[in-house]
Amino acid sequence: MHPRSRGGRHEWTNVVAACVRCNHRKADRLLHEIGWELPFAPRAPRWSVSFGTAAARSDPLWAAYVPA
Repeated sequence: MHPRSRGGRHEWTNVVAACVRCNHRKADRLLHEIGWELPFAPRAPRWSVSFGTAAARSDPLWAAYVPA
């Protein structure tokens, strides 16, 4: 995975979710440059944004948080 600042692409195969603290510590460095390893291999997301948004819209408890 290559940081976007180094020409990495913005796609799921190049994006790993991390907490703010870890993301800030990693910055634009490669994992091997700071001695980090991913705990597991990244995989394609199983959740669809369009499906998730539609499901959230149908739940009245989420109405205040999901755009119409």
